[in-house]
Amino acid sequence: MLEKLTSSASAAVESPGPDPKIDLRVASGAAEIEAHFKIRRQVFVEEHGLFEGTDRDTHDDEGIHIVACLSGKIVGAVRCYPEGEGVWYGGRLAVHPDFRKYDLGARLVRKAVETMEGTAGVTRFLANIQIQNVRFFKRLGWIRIGELFLYRGVRHQVMEKVLGRCAE
Repeated sequence: MLEKLTSSASAAVESPGPDPKIDLRVASGAAEIEAHFKIRRQVFVEEHGLFEGTDRDTHDDEGIHIVACLSGKIVGAVRCYPEGEGVWYGGRLAVHPDFRKYDLGARLVRKAVETMEGTAGVTRFLANIQIQNVRFFKRLGWIRIGELFLYRGVRHQVMEKVLGRCAE
């Protein structure tokens, strides 16, 4: 299945070359938001098989959708959403398989943190991290909170990024 995804997706998204222009931003407009959802579907539905059909949920309606663009093409996504007074979560970090070599996952996480630091009222930023990605997040300065738990049959760890400042 991964070979099929990679080969069919590669036809739709061309490699940007050796020194691509990388742009990280909050998605704006219907086309960018749909591209954000498409990347997530490729990773969480087709590649990982965590969801059937779609990974969308109610958090998408109130969330901030961040995209990574290489040479004008959206190839990565992450979302942030409120979950109580001052508490926001990051999630659904996804990068198209052909573009993972550009360190876009770390760049998207940093952009999400920067976005939360600039969002009024945010006091905490958490994420439910698949266990195999905990070390990656620790390298980015995130800390473990609580015990492991199962989500859709996969072990996860709640992690927090202490924000450099709390937005007013």
